[in-house]
Amino acid sequence: MKSLSARGVISKRLLVNLRADADAVTRFLPEEFTPLTVNGSAIVGCCAIELRDMRPSAVPLPIGAHTVNVAHRVAVEHAGRPGMWIPRRVSSSRISQLVGGRAFPGVHSAAAIDFGDEPDVELRVSNSNGFDVALTTTPITTWPPGSVFGDAEEATDFYRAASHGWSPRRRADQMDVVRLDAGTWTVEAHALTSLTTEFWSTALPRDAWEPDVSLVVRDLPHTWRSVA
Repeated sequence: MKSLSARGVISKRLLVNLRADADAVTRFLPEEFTPLTVNGSAIVGCCAIELRDMRPSAVPLPIGAHTVNVAHRVAVEHAGRPGMWIPRRVSSSRISQLVGGRAFPGVHSAAAIDFGDEPDVELRVSNSNGFDVALTTTPITTWPPGSVFGDAEEATDFYRAASHGWSPRRRADQMDVVRLDAGTWTVEAHALTSLTTEFWSTALPRDAWEPDVSLVVRDLPHTWRSVA
């Protein structure tokens, strides 16, 4: 299979982290995955991402698309690789809906997405297939002592290493695989102040997860690469 790549800039990426019971997450995952744990906890959650100047890597600016996408994801290991299992993706962009899973890996369902900012980050997602999310985060200046991550550097290193993403193809018995390549990350720590998640409230027992620190990344040049 020919390797594909697309590049652009991450205008804003919100990583909402929920620390979860590893046994409960193991039961949720497809059998080829194991949870990637931090201090005994599995990491699940939601990733919202706003992209600009997105285009095939061989295409120069000024051609480029703007998209807003949201995914539910679980930190996992697969065949010795750390990464994310992404059971569901949605997008408000027709380009992502049409291209994803066809011309480039990653199936995206349609959704209405409101991704607001400054200083609090607000995310509202609504679609017809049980993906609804409503949450708010606020910036914090002190790293939360209850986090599974010791500090911002540890959290950043965790996500930089977990650069592979696996997700279901349109055929349920197959998977898409992509890898995120990016430069130096600078993250903002945020506290989750409100959360409604239809997906995680049904996928895992409600007492199996609780909020951890959320992270915001801005203005990051990057490349997505398909992986055979």
